[in-house]
Amino acid sequence: MGANTTDKINLVSQVIGHLVDAIGDSGVSLRRALILVDIDEHPQTTQAEIVDRLREDKSTTSRNVDWLVDHGCVDRRQDDYDARLIHLRSSDFSSRHVGYALSLFSGSHADLKKFIFQFIQIFKGRIPSLREAQILATLGAMDEASPAELAKQLDEIPASTQRRILAALNDDGLIEKNG
Repeated sequence: MGANTTDKINLVSQVIGHLVDAIGDSGVSLRRALILVDIDEHPQTTQAEIVDRLREDKSTTSRNVDWLVDHGCVDRRQDDYDARLIHLRSSDFSSRHVGYALSLFSGSHADLKKFIFQFIQIFKGRIPSLREAQILATLGAMDEASPAELAKQLDEIPASTQRRILAALNDDGLIEKNG
């Protein structure tokens, strides 16, 4: 594997790592990370605006925003003039970590969102977690890894979760099992 490919895979791992830090849970879907980055780009946005920008389903967006609020990633504030409007902004902690990911994209929210969306497209019709994206990036960086080498690189992820994710990646045709 060439140095350029390794550099790209390391960049992917760094971006995903910063997104995990921003959200605080590697099991979260890339879709939630995408919504968080969108909110960070558009402070004081509303759920309706997110639905329009990301072309998301209203109920799915609502569930994802509720989760982000409940986990301290996003703050809600009622509009000063229209109590029906609720404005969203990323929390200081999440915004700081999204900022670290943005620094790898010259500060462009649009490029970071495009990166996340393209990663989502790799998975065949399902929404992957940040953990799945991290494992896929780690596998790419390791070229041909033995199960023991992979387990060492992913030691923070329980072995049962690793097996489940590896099986899903294999089922999706994104990796091949050796032996």
